[in-house]
Amino acid sequence: MASEVETGMYARYKAWHGLGTVVAEAKNSKEAIHLAGIDWKVLQQPIFLADGREIPDRLANVRDSDGAIVGVVSDHYKYDNPEQAFEFTDALLENDEVEVLYDACGSLFKGRRIWLCAHLPQRLILGDKIDNHVVFATSYDGSLANTVVMTPNRVDCNNMLTMAINGAKRKWTYKHIGDIANKKHEAAQTLKLACKYMDVLNVEAENLQQKRVTKEMLEEIIQQVFPIDEEKDSDRIKRNVSELRNTFIDIYSGAPDLQRFTGTAWGVYNAFGDFATHIQPQRASATFAETLFSSFIDGNKLLLTAQKAIEKVTA
Repeated sequence: MASEVETGMYARYKAWHGLGTVVAEAKNSKEAIHLAGIDWKVLQQPIFLADGREIPDRLANVRDSDGAIVGVVSDHYKYDNPEQAFEFTDALLENDEVEVLYDACGSLFKGRRIWLCAHLPQRLILGDKIDNHVVFATSYDGSLANTVVMTPNRVDCNNMLTMAINGAKRKWTYKHIGDIANKKHEAAQTLKLACKYMDVLNVEAENLQQKRVTKEMLEEIIQQVFPIDEEKDSDRIKRNVSELRNTFIDIYSGAPDLQRFTGTAWGVYNAFGDFATHIQPQRASATFAETLFSSFIDGNKLLLTAQKAIEKVTA
């Protein structure tokens, strides 16, 4: 477990980022929060200078369980405690058409962010089994609003497919809903958007499979994703970037689960997914796993860059 990851629960298996421990499935969000150890509350307290003067318009978000400061925000900042933030998601479990299970929950960056993951039924995309997850996340330091994110991943290699697709949202925000009717409406809207994303992802995958990528095109894509400035970059930077390029090529040409997609834009994108999910930096920090997981919530920059490069080169 990464040193900065305080708590986490996982059902059935560990996720690709390796955070948390395997436990039984949670029956509702309150149970998931308890199992993950984030059943605490956040209290707002004034902030004072060393000379005793109060800092105006700023408050400290303080966790009641241990007094840890999980954020410094303006006095207008609104937030939900863990139980309230994820309470509406329980209506997901009442859906008769789509089976939804909670399988993960935890806190990141010393409590500054919390998240809950719901597992949707598997789908097949181009013959690949795709596990579908909906992640609900929020923050206490102002870095993230109440947010829902689609994070499908390929079962064979457990890498994420966080594609930005026209016509389907991958990420959207939600408000704390008080009454039961609105909670059910918000849950229904969540499932609708999640299913729409997967429908469009399936179409996009088929389109990318039809796009051929030659050796020359692949080299151009790699150069755009891992650029080298021959005049300005130092020898050390050039060596590091060349190593990244070679590592990607090894994944693209050597991963058994990608062989049937070799020579296609879909194969190239999935290779970048493998790279982004599993390759650690040369100087991995103590929070690397947290940062990686958080990047998929915010939008992984490497995959966004790769997607744009693929679209540009294969247009």
